[in-house]
Amino acid sequence: MGFEIINILKKEKGLTNAQLAALSGVTLSTIDKITAGFNTNPKLDTLQALCRVLGCTLDDFSDTPSQSAKKAPSLPDEALKVAHDYHGLDAHGKSMTRLVITEEQKRMDEQARAAETAPSNVIPFAPKKKTTHQGMVTIEVFEEPSAAGTGNYVSNAPASHMEQYPEEDIHSQADFGVIVSGRSMEPKYPDKAVVFVKSTQVVEPGEVGIFLLDGQTYIKQLQVDPETGAVSLHSLNPEYGDIEVLPYADFRPQGKVLGGYDPDTKKVIWK
Repeated sequence: MGFEIINILKKEKGLTNAQLAALSGVTLSTIDKITAGFNTNPKLDTLQALCRVLGCTLDDFSDTPSQSAKKAPSLPDEALKVAHDYHGLDAHGKSMTRLVITEEQKRMDEQARAAETAPSNVIPFAPKKKTTHQGMVTIEVFEEPSAAGTGNYVSNAPASHMEQYPEEDIHSQADFGVIVSGRSMEPKYPDKAVVFVKSTQVVEPGEVGIFLLDGQTYIKQLQVDPETGAVSLHSLNPEYGDIEVLPYADFRPQGKVLGGYDPDTKKVIWK
């Protein structure tokens, strides 16, 4: 089938080339050339990025199916050790082990269903262009869903309004604002503060960003374990725990927080 499958999957998910570009991080011109058949040899990382959004594999781009039969993956050493240890347990131990496995399978099934029902083709923060006039910046501020400490489900058309701020109070690279909901990012970003965000899918570890995780929005600090590569969303307020980003989760950074404004104290918050 080759790269024609991109157009098929795009249509199934209701995505335009522009939306696919925003979700995957691949440039619009590159996607236009691939889908039009002009680029027949795209880079591997380009195809991998498209696969993540479209829910396919690199094998789906092959015109000729593989002739070699796929072998079932062998069990890793850790799984074999668990099986060996299970065999040595008494009846109670085996019963408890099966109970834990059953509960974990239920948890994973529920998370998988949540990921499937989440609006995966949504680009929640596609702001109107900000304008500057006589020292005042007019920028779009998204109200609902706000980026919350516990997460808020996002809709296709989140409520927003245009707000004016003095030019010196907003970072020049900010594209939109988001109202914070919750205390998880206090004291720096208090509840009901407006954070100013640069629209980007690249947020580095240690930076605060707006994230879409399984259909819910968060304002958090991105953390990546340097040894294991495990990803988590960290709260600045120690009263709130971190959120683990599981490998199969629908996780998409929406922007990098560059500062904000606290309407209660009338103070500007800089990065």
